[in-house]
Amino acid sequence: MKRLAVFFLLLMAAKAEANPRLTFVTQEYYPLAFTRDGHMQGSMVDQIRIITHEAGVAGSIEIIPWARAYSLALAEDDHCVFGAAHTPKRDALFKWVEPLDEDIASLVRLSDGAPAPTSPEDAKTRRIGVQRGDFASEILAAENFTNLDVSTDFETTLRKLDNGRIDMTVMADGMIENARKQRPKLEKVMPIVRSTFGMACNKAVDDEVIARLNTALGRLIADGRQNQILDRYGMGNAR
Repeated sequence: MKRLAVFFLLLMAAKAEANPRLTFVTQEYYPLAFTRDGHMQGSMVDQIRIITHEAGVAGSIEIIPWARAYSLALAEDDHCVFGAAHTPKRDALFKWVEPLDEDIASLVRLSDGAPAPTSPEDAKTRRIGVQRGDFASEILAAENFTNLDVSTDFETTLRKLDNGRIDMTVMADGMIENARKQRPKLEKVMPIVRSTFGMACNKAVDDEVIARLNTALGRLIADGRQNQILDRYGMGNAR
């Protein structure tokens, strides 16, 4: 009887290991991940739900400030941060499931009739809004942009842009047309970098789980469902 009990315990442990429960975190960032009427949605949220289901990986999705989301994925062995740009600096810090999207990040502003910056050196004289821990702040700081206004989340950055507290911010090209629905004067100033965005998981997440998630994402891309999701959220313009 004791041997049978031990067998079932081992079986349950093996099943739990094969079907882990992960927590997927990101920031509020329309249209990638946002909440409307109590329902979490977005181009990346929809993809996460599909690929975790098809990969047999249980989990939950949370929207929290970016710096906290990023820190949790670094520190907690059952966490992944999604919407993360895969940069050289971040490469070895995580295990990656990608691409959830590929796009060019650009400086944008609200047109006010004044001439826009025409060079990086000119742009460095303007106040640029970024989010704490975001890849854009890393890239701009590395390029000696020092006039950076740091916020906890993208919505705060956009409010600062609306109120004239900053001159520009950074936005993926695929989001600009969609963002113009609320901000008709929004315009692209200059590109910064082309990036791949994905899911950055803690290094403790099992390699086999990462492989299953990447396989499910590969199917999503191959059969056209990813493009359908991106188009549904107005993210297809830059591809």
